Amino acid sequence: MLVTLSQPFSNESGMTEMIHDDLQQTAVQWKEQGNEYYGKRKYTEAARAYEKGLELLEGSDSSLELALRANLAMVLLKLEEFKRAEDECNVVLDKEPENTKVLYRRALAKEGSTLDITNSLPQEALQSTLVDAMGDLRRCLDVLEGVQNTDQQKQKRSCQIALQRIEKAYRYLLEKKVEKLTTNGNKSHPDEEKQRLGNIAEQRRDIMRLLLARQMANSRPPGEAFFLIDWKWWCQWCEQVDFFYLNERTKQHSEKRTIRVLRMLPPGALLPNDNRDSDDDSSEDSSMQEALGPINNSRLLMDDSKFNEQWHNHTIGSLTLRPNLVRGYHYELLPREVYNALRTWHGEVTPSICRRTTKEQKIILYPERRNAARSSKGPRCSACRAPGASARCKCCMAVQYCNRACQEAHWPFHKGTCKALLNNVAETTQNEGKVGLNNLANTCFMNSALQCLSHATPLTRHFLSNKFKSDINTNNPLGTGGKLAVAYDAVMKEIWMNVKSTATSPTALRRAIALFAPRFAGCLQHDSQEFLAYLLDGLHEDLNRIVNAPYVEMPDATNGQNMAIAGARAWEAHGRRNDSLVMDTFYGQFQSTCVCPKCGKVSVSFDAFNHVSLEIPQIHKVTVTIPILVFRAEGGQPPSRYAVTLPRQSVIAELRHHLAGMTGIPSKNLILCDIYNHNIYELFHDKNLVSGIRPSDIVAAFEVESYSAFSVGSSFHAVATHSMKIRDKNGEEKCAPFGFPIITSFDAESSCKQVWQHFWKLVGHMVCHDGSGEGYIDAGNEYRYEDVLEIHVIDGKTRQPLLVFPSSDETPTSRLPVNSPEILQKFLGEDCCAEFLFLTLEWRSIKSTNEDLLIDPGQFVSHSDHQSLVDAIKLQRTNAGTRGVSLDQCFDTFTKPERLDENNTWYCSKCKDNVRAQKTMKLWRLPNILVVHLKRFEFKHALRRDKLDTFVDFPVTGLDMRRHCANGAANTDGEEEFVNDKVPAEYDLFAVINHYGRLGFGHYTACARNWDENEISKNFSLFDDSSVHDVGDDPSVVVTPAAYVLFYRRRTFS
Repeated sequence: MLVTLSQPFSNESGMTEMIHDDLQQTAVQWKEQGNEYYGKRKYTEAARAYEKGLELLEGSDSSLELALRANLAMVLLKLEEFKRAEDECNVVLDKEPENTKVLYRRALAKEGSTLDITNSLPQEALQSTLVDAMGDLRRCLDVLEGVQNTDQQKQKRSCQIALQRIEKAYRYLLEKKVEKLTTNGNKSHPDEEKQRLGNIAEQRRDIMRLLLARQMANSRPPGEAFFLIDWKWWCQWCEQVDFFYLNERTKQHSEKRTIRVLRMLPPGALLPNDNRDSDDDSSEDSSMQEALGPINNSRLLMDDSKFNEQWHNHTIGSLTLRPNLVRGYHYELLPREVYNALRTWHGEVTPSICRRTTKEQKIILYPERRNAARSSKGPRCSACRAPGASARCKCCMAVQYCNRACQEAHWPFHKGTCKALLNNVAETTQNEGKVGLNNLANTCFMNSALQCLSHATPLTRHFLSNKFKSDINTNNPLGTGGKLAVAYDAVMKEIWMNVKSTATSPTALRRAIALFAPRFAGCLQHDSQEFLAYLLDGLHEDLNRIVNAPYVEMPDATNGQNMAIAGARAWEAHGRRNDSLVMDTFYGQFQSTCVCPKCGKVSVSFDAFNHVSLEIPQIHKVTVTIPILVFRAEGGQPPSRYAVTLPRQSVIAELRHHLAGMTGIPSKNLILCDIYNHNIYELFHDKNLVSGIRPSDIVAAFEVESYSAFSVGSSFHAVATHSMKIRDKNGEEKCAPFGFPIITSFDAESSCKQVWQHFWKLVGHMVCHDGSGEGYIDAGNEYRYEDVLEIHVIDGKTRQPLLVFPSSDETPTSRLPVNSPEILQKFLGEDCCAEFLFLTLEWRSIKSTNEDLLIDPGQFVSHSDHQSLVDAIKLQRTNAGTRGVSLDQCFDTFTKPERLDENNTWYCSKCKDNVRAQKTMKLWRLPNILVVHLKRFEFKHALRRDKLDTFVDFPVTGLDMRRHCANGAANTDGEEEFVNDKVPAEYDLFAVINHYGRLGFGHYTACARNWDENEISKNFSLFDDSSVHDVGDDPSVVVTPAAYVLFYRRRTFS
């Protein structure tokens, strides 16, 4: 809001001063509002705001007035009001003759006046105007000579570009000759002269005519040509000619024109972002354009890719597009007519990239190449095993290499046989990587991972050819200074180049790993997947080509943002700090989405990964079914056993809530606990995970008064256990525990007799009695309940009797009086303040006259089964017949939304709190080598991990990952399907790490096969430490329940 002057003043001088201050403040607000309009490309409103500010400061000659006039001139240039812009610049330059920005703008205004169609100036006047414009630019360059400031250097380049353009126009005017038209002999039209001068407005109008004519055809026949153009170049051209935005002198609403232009372009076209600061006092003048230059699509091609040089030498053509290109971030599609016009005006330095529509009116960005099959039987390099070897060993002429680097890498292993080959004593042999690794005290976890990595052809070829040496980064603080890479290189060369060896010891590598990762040192067994993850990360850091990694901030994407562009931006940001062949080969990208359950905020982030850990979906893994004994408060009947099924990540509070709904008991009146050895082992707290409950645990729920509302003087909670008095062989009387314990509550004002009656009501039904009543419990009216049961009060910590009750011999006892009318609380004293009152129910095993045992221990553990438990057992038996799960099911489970648990909350920036958000993980960008980790080990506690031996059926060939990759979803509103930019995502298995036994005491082996860019071997080899033998192509040998880590290679590398 602008300030209005409504305050009366009494003092005339004070009033004048305050009015002046208010005018200045209001003018500043008009200036800021104009800047805001300019940033939104609302040039007419911006001009009005600047004019309002000038009206308030008329005649003041202040710096604020000059800044307003300079800004107004900048807006008038956008509105193509060149004469007014020049006048405003003249006023400013009278006061500040060396204002470089205003000098530049006056030069542009003079240039624009020569291109204005409404002017009919003679040629001499045009030449004079251009001379003045060149004078302003040269003067501006003189002022900027020798500057070091970045913004001023940009201004200098802009002035140089404008000077070259105006000099060219001036020379054209000097050399221009009058030509007659062939039809009527008239002189050339003035508009044609203006177009020859490079009128950017004419470029915009011509493109609009071409698009409009194309749209009027209202058809897209099969085979119609569209051309890819670099997105940055396209955005720069749009800014230069003001293509997407409105000339507000002729239109009122720029949004309508923008929508109309987008409709003319191919479906899915996007607007270039405009993030420029519009305030000319603090940023570069937006009218100072960089030189556009010819069309350059080199960023879209693979020619300059480092990974292409090292892997695709023999397979990629010169016009192969980079994979994972995103429309609106890397490129845009233009119709043939538009691209031809741009190419005519600006030229191009790269070949044109054309794609034609299919019969379905779609564009296939990555069409399948139908090249002739390449033969893999040609000469191979003896060092890196790459096809197409052209050089030979000049000594023996028996082995071939790619280049001298490969020969130098192979020479330490070849020199011993070179002379023998020269004399035809030996034949050239290659071990094809079938060399075992000796077990160096429980290092099978390391050997299996190394054997699988050695069959990752791009990485192994990188080391065997010694190309890795040029990538070693000794200054990376996150790496090992290259020591890990050098040690790994030694192992790879022993495996692939030492033809005399059948097994080798990776001692140097183990020593390097123990130095930089002490957790893998020693003789203990470790997780092979954890070792593999460390090794890949360590090699990546050692071979990171980024020497001085810049600081990169990766903000989360917001809901509704173009996810394809957000993912591409996050990947490029990651690449500014990470660039290695390991990253090119093994790294992909996750998309993680978190939704706040309170405010609904959606946060999307993208993270790089080098392996995917998949949970094995099982009924008892996804959900957990817990049997629970429910003890009712009224007693008189055995407990019922219920079955509660809920997600494995649930907490005890949810378990209590579900159980309350099934039993009708309020949740606050249920105490859940674990029963062990006839006693209460622990009470479950609300935040505990239900996954911590083992199948062998006995879970019980007792109905009591509200536990949270307990207070001394209202009720007691009592924990009672059963014990039986028996005599051992020596005749000594002992108490043996039996039966289920009891948790109950009663009034704190109860007498001892009432407490006795309360407990007998709970347990009396478990005692055989057909007495006549009146306290007798047997048919012969021989025994009363106090004859078979004694209740003792004990200490909760020491479990020793509390001697608080008087006895007949005046010695204190722990035995609760049977018929005492005294209040129990009177005897307990301070012990009544404890959280629980602990009691022991001691039973005597006696026989009645009919020889029947009155106390049957089996009755104290009897229970009934609720229908929920019966149904759960039937379902478990039905699922027990299934053989296993597929790898696709594992990926489906991975991408399902899940609720985070209490120990893994997410911070919501909107709620300012850690919440249990709903999280969804998706695969966004697929790597060239996909490492899949099957999570067979479940962490229970520090000393225990359970293993799952579930059979996972995974394909050996033809794993299609397109259905599991989220990339390629909607990029625009309903038009995303016009361009099919999917890169083929079919994978073949080439290695497996197997695990037998349990963690810490098991054994690892590996199965692997050779492959390259042309083909993949059918036969696998089994690597069991130093033992290596072929196992053929039978999938049943490879696909087993022992599979732990899977290695897939992409058929079409990206």
